Amino acid sequence: MPIVFAIGTGLPVVIISWILAYSFASVGTFYNKIQVFEVWFRRITAVIFILVGIYVGIEYMSHFGHEHGHNHDHDHEIEHVEKTVN
Repeated sequence: MPIVFAIGTGLPVVIISWILAYSFASVGTFYNKIQVFEVWFRRITAVIFILVGIYVGIEYMSHFGHEHGHNHDHDHEIEHVEKTVN
């Protein structure tokens, strides 16, 4: 009878311990995969931010020196119409 009691009480502990150990190993593997994904995601995000910053900088510099809200093409059209009318 003591052997049956020992197996009956020890076997569930061994099974639960094995399940927990296997689960923690899986969590560790999953965590490592998440870390690798996070590193690449940060790199991709950094490249996108840098490219957008360069684009915005170029757009800003292309309008630098122009008066804000002033359309130079419109001025040429008005001069052309005035010369044609006169």
